[in-house]
Amino acid sequence: AVSRDDGAADPKGAILLSINRYVRAHINQSLTIADLARHTGYSISHLRAVFRREMGVSLGGYMRDSRLSLAAAMLTEENRGSIESIAKACGFISIFAFSRAFKNAKGISPSAYGKFVKEGSGKGGLQVVE
Repeated sequence: AVSRDDGAADPKGAILLSINRYVRAHINQSLTIADLARHTGYSISHLRAVFRREMGVSLGGYMRDSRLSLAAAMLTEENRGSIESIAKACGFISIFAFSRAFKNAKGISPSAYGKFVKEGSGKGGLQVVE
């Protein structure tokens, strides 16, 4: 949990660091903002407000993008598992939720992304949205 000591030099920085560490440590779980609130001892609305103000992105978006970045890296591994195993390893509740989130974020399905990267991103004129 985050120290709520009023004498802390940067309480917002402590909150952000705690959020980042917790998200990274639990990336394979279906983590919610409520889980982060319990971990930090702050309200959901406070966490969302501090995170957006300090980072310029929503907390939920950060959590989703962290999981999708890990998934994208896993999809490019030589001996990668199935799409379903990658979805679970990245904390998605189903392969369908994962596929939808991945395609919305990257503009390409997870399986097509894996093939695209393996074949070389310069071929075929396909553009991946980052």
